[in-house]
Amino acid sequence: MEAKSHLDRQEIAALTAEAWSEQLATVEEAEARSMLAQVEPDRLAEVIRLLDAALAGRVVGLLQPERAAAVLSHLPDETAAAVLGHPAVERAAEVVQELDPDDAADIVAEMDAPQRDALLDASGDAGDVIEGLLDFPEDTAGGLMTPEVLAVRRQWTVGEAIDAIRRRAEELEQIYYTYVVDSDDVLIGVVTMRDLILAPPMVLIDDVTRKEVVSVFVDTDQESVAEVISRLNLLAVPVVDHKGRLVGIVTVDDVIDVIHAEASEDIQRLVGAGADERTDSPFSYALRMRLPWLLVNLATAFAAASVVGLFQSTIAKLTLLAVYMPIVSGQGGNTGAQTMAVVIRGLALGQVPVGQGRRVILRELGLGVVNGVAVGAVTAVIAQLASGRPGLGVVIGAAMVLNMAMACAFGALIPLGLRRAGLDPAQASSIFLTTVTDIVGFGAFLGLAAAALRMGWI
Repeated sequence: MEAKSHLDRQEIAALTAEAWSEQLATVEEAEARSMLAQVEPDRLAEVIRLLDAALAGRVVGLLQPERAAAVLSHLPDETAAAVLGHPAVERAAEVVQELDPDDAADIVAEMDAPQRDALLDASGDAGDVIEGLLDFPEDTAGGLMTPEVLAVRRQWTVGEAIDAIRRRAEELEQIYYTYVVDSDDVLIGVVTMRDLILAPPMVLIDDVTRKEVVSVFVDTDQESVAEVISRLNLLAVPVVDHKGRLVGIVTVDDVIDVIHAEASEDIQRLVGAGADERTDSPFSYALRMRLPWLLVNLATAFAAASVVGLFQSTIAKLTLLAVYMPIVSGQGGNTGAQTMAVVIRGLALGQVPVGQGRRVILRELGLGVVNGVAVGAVTAVIAQLASGRPGLGVVIGAAMVLNMAMACAFGALIPLGLRRAGLDPAQASSIFLTTVTDIVGFGAFLGLAAAALRMGWI
């Protein structure tokens, strides 16, 4: 395709990664800058993710630092780090200065130590702030927070506080909450923008301060921070050290990222994959994360198979039983998975207080029985019509009730038990649940069938 300088805004934004590669390889630098200026940062980030490292570095290198920072903030941290560290990005230190400190800390944390240290040294005061944030574990409030927070003294007037907000508005990530501290920077309370606007300018801040302020410690786990912001519908939550001094805030946009990350991690843990594994993770890492749980699954599969082995003579007498075995175990697995999904979500959202586990298990057991009766009745009728054996329908229906009831009970018991043991409730729960439903399903169905055969009911 020939490079065309007359592409309009919509055409430029719609270019594919291949077209971008061709365009940028054939146009002059001034024209490339003009093209890039017409694309929104989020769309440009999508394009950069598809480009090779050299071209991605060139693209970001052509942008003004402020715009480059906006683009990098839309990229995954690893990708942003690789692009920012590319030699083509000659003004990397200026880009770092334009990034929000918490975003910058997440990005540079993905760099090699020598490259990170050199970049932070060149970034001046911003580098010092970012270096301080890197001291906190990334999955804590300290790792999520931005230190750019507006704090006012209780003895200030409302007018003085508003003047301070005006002076610093451009550099602050949020201005809806203003935090009140004493002379030692200990958090006292909070005032909202509404409070400040409605109060007369000469009123003291102390008179409009809301003293019942919710805060988190720097070492509070990120899931707990997300739960606080979500439960209280906050735009931000203040972060304090263990002396109560205000050190930063965690904003709702950071929490949204945490919620997405935790949800994807829980899904991967549920099936025994690595929580941090990605489609482009190193082969050895993926193998190390998956193989142990697959071996555990293999062991549990042999346990289920051994149950079937106990009833070889029963199956030999009536091979039709083998046809219905997957139906019983499959329905149990599906039923248990429904329960497990609801319980794990409830645990994640704090909807299952400690001490309420028995209530949850009994509720799910009841649901399993009722659903088992309904599904078992339908299955019994179909089995009877298909086989011409009324006794077989009764056996499979009864086995279905037993298996679905146990599946619901264990679908709740497994994640609750893991939480009580101090483990992640999602950690490979589905593997253990599959074992239970297979053993109970096969055991109940074949055990009832063996008894029915002995009595001549089938």
